[in-house]
Amino acid sequence: MRRYAAVTAFFAYQISWFACILQPPGWWLSAAYLPVHLRLLGRPGEWRVVLSTLLVGGLTDSALTLTGVFQFPGWSLPVAPLWLWLIWALFATTLSHTLRWMRGRWIAAAAMGVLAGPGGWSAGVEYGVVTFGTPHAPLILAVVWGALLPGVVGLSGWLEQVQEGGREESGGGER
Repeated sequence: MRRYAAVTAFFAYQISWFACILQPPGWWLSAAYLPVHLRLLGRPGEWRVVLSTLLVGGLTDSALTLTGVFQFPGWSLPVAPLWLWLIWALFATTLSHTLRWMRGRWIAAAAMGVLAGPGGWSAGVEYGVVTFGTPHAPLILAVVWGALLPGVVGLSGWLEQVQEGGREESGGGER
């Protein structure tokens, strides 16, 4: 099963993303995937990557919510909704598998962040789970994600390096 971890993590994330934005009960089903992933596909210490990415991403999206970049229908708290925090935890499962190839490729990671960040949020707008509070939201998201994606990719690599006692695989691939 580990041999197909990158492909499995990719498809599981995509399915879980849709389940989360479709709202309950979808996001509860997505939450159930996390322990399954960590048990069957997870690398040693991958829970640290999940927890760290959850915090970095959730706090970033909460800051964007607090500043009015995002507005979530039916959500009045000044932090990102719980299902969005879950998406960050699910996204983290791709960092040690599907997106592992980005380690050390900071320009590629930044470029993907600039394109994919606003793209994902625009899809959320189309599905009606979020609205942009400013017409500049896509530009703001491009800047944020251009820095955020290389940051979490680097963080995941560093956490794995610490877990493995200093050895780091450069460039990706499964062991």
